[in-house]
Amino acid sequence: MKRAIFMDRDGVINVNAKEHEYIKFIDEFKFITGALESFKLFSKSNFLPIVVTNQNGIHRKILSKEKLSEIHNHMISQIIKYGGVKPIIYWCGHGDKDDCDCRKPKPGMLLRAAKDLDVDLSQSWMIDDAKSGIEAGAVAGCQTILVKTGLGLKQAEQIGTWKAKPDNILENLLEAVQFIYSHKTSVS
Repeated sequence: MKRAIFMDRDGVINVNAKEHEYIKFIDEFKFITGALESFKLFSKSNFLPIVVTNQNGIHRKILSKEKLSEIHNHMISQIIKYGGVKPIIYWCGHGDKDDCDCRKPKPGMLLRAAKDLDVDLSQSWMIDDAKSGIEAGAVAGCQTILVKTGLGLKQAEQIGTWKAKPDNILENLLEAVQFIYSHKTSVS
């Protein structure tokens, strides 16, 4: 079985849109410092990079599936151009009240990726800047890392009230990936 590093997109890989807005166009997609470098590190490990992202803009008809695909293709092309490993992307376009099993904090995207790609969730990690991703990772059986980018600093102030607390809190995606690689012999 394979191991994976699951990660959220907005706030982890790229800068969040303004509050109550969405990344709708390629020119709005800006990598967070260190994010491109983190994908370069995947070539030196046996972890699969898997992006799991809620995209409520689809549900709200603010973002089309075609535009989302263009944004993801742009992200992937920039990662490859930088010398990084192409991530596998799973996204959920449902709304908060749709009660689907894929929208974080539910673990459906992680469980589907594990089944599709033969991933051992107990030897994998989830990196997110929000409570919903940390909870999804914990329920799926992954180790979890909250990053301080995106919503992370604000979310960290509320950790005491969370059902599932992150196993680690780190600065950004690059620091998180480096941390995982330095501890890659065992997750427990």
